[in-house]
Amino acid sequence: MIDEKKFELTTEVEIQESLRIGTGETAMSTHAIGSKISIQELIDAVVVSQDATALNYLIQQVGGANELNIWLNSQGYYSTKMSANLGVNDSGDITGVATSAYDLTNLLNQLAQDKLVNEKVSAAIKEAVLKTPVSTKFPADLTTVTRRYEMTTPDQAGSMHHYAAILEMNGKSVIVVVLGAPGQGEAGNANVATIVKTLAEFDLGQASANESSSSSSDSSSTSSSSGPELPTQAELNNPNVEPAPVFDYFDDDGDGVLDSTPRQGRWYWDTTRGTWLYY
Repeated sequence: MIDEKKFELTTEVEIQESLRIGTGETAMSTHAIGSKISIQELIDAVVVSQDATALNYLIQQVGGANELNIWLNSQGYYSTKMSANLGVNDSGDITGVATSAYDLTNLLNQLAQDKLVNEKVSAAIKEAVLKTPVSTKFPADLTTVTRRYEMTTPDQAGSMHHYAAILEMNGKSVIVVVLGAPGQGEAGNANVATIVKTLAEFDLGQASANESSSSSSDSSSTSSSSGPELPTQAELNNPNVEPAPVFDYFDDDGDGVLDSTPRQGRWYWDTTRGTWLYY
């Protein structure tokens, strides 16, 4: 909607009781009812501190969870779905949303290339991401990284740890996504750091091998996260032939967390958008 000029980053929204999570669990939930806050401040709160209350306001601005789900599907984020207003459970984990490593990798690829909505929005999100608190989920001995744009769950909260980042290293943007690493406190953070280092070093090794065999590659970003093998755009736009089977993670039990075992997605033809989608 920012791209369609329906509102700007400076647009202010009113704080409402119905969208608050508790009375102090998130920074945005402490604002007085009826006070105003800008879209930019809400984005900062979501990116920097994973503020679920702030994300509830942003979702409302785009028409609610159903409208957001429709848009996500149209943009190819098939596994990311909102089931309700976001909340926080007793373990400190955010509920009401499910996503996948593939979708996050896709999103970060767009951000790395300044194509997430548009250049202005991409720049604003990158600026907010740079304010993210230093996390021990990033391996301290990964010294080849010169800059990193991280989105991560707080180090001391939750029973499941998540980490997504654009790592700038050796002249390339390497994208790393880790979802659902278990462990309390530093044990969970250490698990994530080990995975991040392994993925980043593997990706660099793959990139070096590719450069040795071909000097024509000029890809601006790479991905270290696994995701479903999706059909080509031409295959998705052909109404006469159902695409090949695709396996992904879903939230079939509706608890706001992706199920631990992938299943085959169910394709259906969306006549409004003229494309195959799956659920």
